[in-house]
Amino acid sequence: MLNNSELQHSLQGDSANIYSHFDRAMKKNGDRIAVACGSEFLTYRQLEHEVDKIALALLVAGAVPTQRVGIAVAHSQRLVASILAVLKIGCTYVPIDTRHPRSRIFHVV
Repeated sequence: MLNNSELQHSLQGDSANIYSHFDRAMKKNGDRIAVACGSEFLTYRQLEHEVDKIALALLVAGAVPTQRVGIAVAHSQRLVASILAVLKIGCTYVPIDTRHPRSRIFHVV
């Protein structure tokens, strides 16, 4: 178990940023499979391309760092890319399960 000092140290810098871990993995493993869903897959490089497209769309739509962004995407490669895109631009993602009742979704949003 980490003591408080070790925990604080581990949370500083890139170690606390999930996207930075993905970015390092992409640079190291660009042509390897990053995510698979059934018989479809994306390499790290392809996934990065999808992440960049979604991140740009979020920025154009007005997303700003520290903002919460809802994600209502079925479990898929697109879900992984969406989460990474939200994190890349410094936002927090809020998973929204469309199978929940509307009242629950409106409460989350």
